[in-house]
Amino acid sequence: MDDRHQYIGNPAYGVIVDFLRGRRADWDGRWLRDIRAWDDIRLERDHHYIQWLFPLNTESEAVFAPMLREFEVEELRNDPALREQMIFSLCRMLAFYGFVLRTEDDQIAVLPSERQRERLGVWMTPENHNYLRISRILGSLRLAGLDEYAGAFLEALERLYKTPEGQAAIDGVAMWYWRGRASK
Repeated sequence: MDDRHQYIGNPAYGVIVDFLRGRRADWDGRWLRDIRAWDDIRLERDHHYIQWLFPLNTESEAVFAPMLREFEVEELRNDPALREQMIFSLCRMLAFYGFVLRTEDDQIAVLPSERQRERLGVWMTPENHNYLRISRILGSLRLAGLDEYAGAFLEALERLYKTPEGQAAIDGVAMWYWRGRASK
């Protein structure tokens, strides 16, 4: 039976949690560790991994993807190992966007990386599909109880938005949406 059909209608089937624990591949046979090792070109071109790295409890409007069940949300919020996996995925995506995560004395910050100028040219263009990915990342972090990480990423996006480049590429609606996803 196709793995996708096992999931549909079966509330006990926790495919996302199993994926994040490294117990299974996604529906395309890709493992979490392998996706995080992809280069930036592959991350940009593929549109089916982000739902697995940053799951939500609502349906994806872009692709067919698994949704978190309520028991999985509880697992994400309460299991430090699962939260750590999400933080590792966040670090990879931050690198993709030209940022780096810094933690010091329980303070979390998202700062520009050495590659930020190069990376901004890839994703920071008006109505870029990466804006939806960023929305998903922020919402998923909040859902998992990683509010401080969502807040740090939002602060970095806010700083970027205030630059002339940010004003030219990121419209106010995107910022409004990101603020909502990071604060819900």
